[in-house]
Amino acid sequence: MAFAFAPTTENAVGVLLRAPALYFVRELRSKLDRDPKYLRSHKAEITPRLEELLLNGGIIWDRTIVERESISLLKDAINRLRRIEKGRTHHTAA
Repeated sequence: MAFAFAPTTENAVGVLLRAPALYFVRELRSKLDRDPKYLRSHKAEITPRLEELLLNGGIIWDRTIVERESISLLKDAINRLRRIEKGRTHHTAA
């Protein structure tokens, strides 16, 4: 596995949309559907898991960067997942 020491947000979102991180993103999406403030209210619990998933995916960011970017990064991944799944639904329905 290649490690990226200066990855872009796009690289990080890509990692989050592949297994095993994808399962975490889907779980968060489900929780956000029930509680729109879930990410902010559980940031302290979510950030270490996010950091671990990014590292396992080859993304090496300082903890302060992960903490600073965690909410926007996860929102980006969740929004992209919704678009992907919506596209699959429309594609299979056609």
